[in-house]
Amino acid sequence: MRESEYLGKMTIAAPERKKYLSALLIWLAVLFGMALFQNYLRYGHSEKYDVWNSVIYLCITIILFFPFGLLAINRLLNLKAEKSLPLWKIALIAIGTIAMHYISGTVVMHVLGFYDSFFEIKFARQYFGREAFFHLLSLMALTYFVFQRMGNVRMVSGSIGRKELTLQANTISWIEADDHYLKIYAGDFQMVKRATLEKMTEELRPDFIRIHRRYLVNRKQIVGKEKQQRDEFVVLASGQRLKVGRSYAPLEI
Repeated sequence: MRESEYLGKMTIAAPERKKYLSALLIWLAVLFGMALFQNYLRYGHSEKYDVWNSVIYLCITIILFFPFGLLAINRLLNLKAEKSLPLWKIALIAIGTIAMHYISGTVVMHVLGFYDSFFEIKFARQYFGREAFFHLLSLMALTYFVFQRMGNVRMVSGSIGRKELTLQANTISWIEADDHYLKIYAGDFQMVKRATLEKMTEELRPDFIRIHRRYLVNRKQIVGKEKQQRDEFVVLASGQRLKVGRSYAPLEI
C-alpha cells in the first residue's frame, strides 16, 4: 500500500465517515422513494404524468445531494477533531451545502431541458419548499450524531514530514519516547508529536498501558506476553515485540 493511500485511511475517524455516509445514502434513497410515491399519488391520474420525468427530477433534487452531504460530513468530522465546532460554523456548513446543491441542481435541470433558464422561480419554490427542508434535517441529524458518537473518541495529532494528521487513538499500536518527541506507530507508518510520554499516558489512560519508561502501548493491540530468561516482552497484533521495563514487570494486562 502506498503511503498516500494509507494516510487517507489513517486520517480522522475513517470508520465513522463510512457509517455516516452510508446512513446519508440510505436516508436519501428512502426520501427518493417516499417522494416518488407521493408524486404518483398526486399526479398519477393525470394524462400528462410521466414517471421518468419524476424519477429524473427526484434524482437531481435528492440523490444529487449525496456528494455535497459527503463534503459536509467530512468538514464536520474535521472540525470535531480540531475541537472547533461553534454554532456559526455548523450553520455556515449547512447553508453552504444546500446552496451548492441548489445551484448545481438548477444548472443540471436547465441542461436537461426541464427549464428555459438556469434559475427558475418555479424550481426555487419547489426546492426550498420541500427538498431543502429535508436536507437541512439530514445535516442536523448528522451533526447531532457527530457530537454524540465522537464526543468520547480520543484523538491524537502529530505529523509525518510536513503533513499534519489527526487520528483516533484506537488506531495507534504503540508510542515510543524519543528525547522531547514521541514516535506514534499506527500501521506501517509512524507519526511524530512533540510531547512527553507522561502527559500522553495521562491522556490515554486506561486504554493505553505504560510498559517501559519509553513505551506506551494500546491494550487492544496486545496479543500475548513472552518470557526470555529474566526479561518480559509484550507481543502486539502487528508482530512487534516490546520489552517490559523491570519496574513495570510483572505486567498485568
